[in-house]
Amino acid sequence: PDALEPSQSGLMQPHTYTPISNPVTGDRCLILQTSADELRLRFWIAPRSGGAPLHFHRSLTETSRVVEGVMTLELDGEGRFSELRAGDGVRIPPGRLHSFSNPHSEWLVFEAHLH
Repeated sequence: PDALEPSQSGLMQPHTYTPISNPVTGDRCLILQTSADELRLRFWIAPRSGGAPLHFHRSLTETSRVVEGVMTLELDGEGRFSELRAGDGVRIPPGRLHSFSNPHSEWLVFEAHLH
């Protein structure tokens, strides 16, 4: 995927990112787009993976959409879980605790937009 980055002339030039892989879990992440005030990522979460532990973003809203598979989502750290399927999305405001995992037997693919 191409993103734009400033050149010396100030014009935006395309940039291709390389996927980042976790050698322990097999999970992968690809930067789709980045700028001063937003970040778009695509994640591939391996079957039966713990995903991301509970965390929050101080000043960013995270909007995620499942592309393939099933995401198990926990909000607010209260032990209540929801399942999101392909086409489902969630908007998480700044400061809200959340985590995601893939306890299922198929790969989970989702995109996250932090803004």
